[in-house]
Amino acid sequence: MALRNRSSISCLRSGALLVVVMAIVLVLTTSTAEAACSSTNDLLNNCMSYIVGQNPSAPPYSSTCCRLLRSNGASCICSKIPKNAGSLVSKAAIKNLRSSCKLSYTCPGF
Repeated sequence: MALRNRSSISCLRSGALLVVVMAIVLVLTTSTAEAACSSTNDLLNNCMSYIVGQNPSAPPYSSTCCRLLRSNGASCICSKIPKNAGSLVSKAAIKNLRSSCKLSYTCPGF
């Protein structure tokens, strides 16, 4: 009977350890994914002048704006664009920005 109890305790410990390890992995991967997205303020401060106005210039490939856009995934960038942004920015400027920064993704509405 003592052997059966030791086996049960060992299985419980192994199961508990597995749950703890899975929780740690989940927290680490979630934190890493969220940390990879730049803040909306960083994106606005570095990219606004390239997309707003009558005839905004395209950013240089080496600009902070392009670096931020390339280092963040499409889901990060697209999730930060307000729904009404399409009426506030120049479609041509977005095209120039995508070309100049060599971006392969598009966001809905752009």
